[in-house]
Amino acid sequence: MFMTARQLHDDIAGDDAGYDSKAHMWREKHRENVTELQWGDDQHDVTLPEDIKRHGVQRPVDVLHGYARSELWDGHHRVQATYEEDPERYLPVEHHDVRYR
Repeated sequence: MFMTARQLHDDIAGDDAGYDSKAHMWREKHRENVTELQWGDDQHDVTLPEDIKRHGVQRPVDVLHGYARSELWDGHHRVQATYEEDPERYLPVEHHDVRYR
């Protein structure tokens, strides 16, 4: 299944514990994307946003359902990088129902 970066960024996002606000969390994900995370092949090290521009999001983000609200479990950096490039771009999403575990 697929969802837009905007849907994931604005409607689904979770994991904001430890941050002052959801906006603060996204600012930190942006900062980490452009300064700390390095990706790439054997020839070039690139930031995650550069890699996504070149190749798209290759690994699905994980959304959990079953709590008070659905939340993004894994993939915050990929969502932020895609959102900045094109908020209407679709990302692959794996949905997980945690109510019956």
